[in-house]
Amino acid sequence: MKIVMSTHSRYERFVPLCLRALKHFWPDHPELLVFSDLGRFDHPGKVISPAKSWVGMMSECLATSLRQGKLSEDEHVLLLLEDHIPHGPVDGRAIEWFSQSLRLQEDTYVGLFEVDHLGAGRAELVSKGDEFALHRFELPNFSSLHPAVWSVRHLRRTLELAKELGRNTPWRFEYVRMNGVTHYLSGEGAWDSPHGGFLYQGMVNVPSLRSMREGPLRNLRRRLLWRLVPEVPGRLARRLGDLGRSGKRRVSAARR
Repeated sequence: MKIVMSTHSRYERFVPLCLRALKHFWPDHPELLVFSDLGRFDHPGKVISPAKSWVGMMSECLATSLRQGKLSEDEHVLLLLEDHIPHGPVDGRAIEWFSQSLRLQEDTYVGLFEVDHLGAGRAELVSKGDEFALHRFELPNFSSLHPAVWSVRHLRRTLELAKELGRNTPWRFEYVRMNGVTHYLSGEGAWDSPHGGFLYQGMVNVPSLRSMREGPLRNLRRRLLWRLVPEVPGRLARRLGDLGRSGKRRVSAARR
């Protein structure tokens, strides 16, 4: 199994700190590939595609990695958006257990997060080890980009389907799922990062800052706080707009 970290030129400035944080919390992590559209960072495993969309970039970088022998279709990757670096120690045994368990089921996808993060659906126990358990978790659309173990083959096919459907952003990709396949879930927080990551649709995810207190995360937190400052006026304007619309709805309902 390898790690594939996805980033974008707008966020490549965070990559060095993300790499340090990953090494801090998972010192013996597997080989790491970093997919991006520009590549203004130093890392021996970076793979670059100039595709404009996230799905296009991921698809082309994956194809390049397969062609160059950096990946093979019969292996697994831990897909990790750069803003989902761990905020605490990673249990590599757990990740490997879920990877091996996935091979014994439909070799597709297992999300490393709790059922409550999705807020819907039903988890069904499939396999239980001494410390970990694998669940079947059925939703019509279920390709969450919270850190997850993917078979390379299934990731490639899902990216191809997303391109066909025109769902090219990370958020729209999450609403893509191939028909007739089963996805799985750890059912517990097997990866310590806040839901949504430290960026949400390009803006700082403020709740994520609370747990960024250890090691390289401290420097990353400072960088994000500086990024947050120019976002404040826009955030306040949106908040006031939401309150205004909410007030109008209440007045309208009262008149009816």
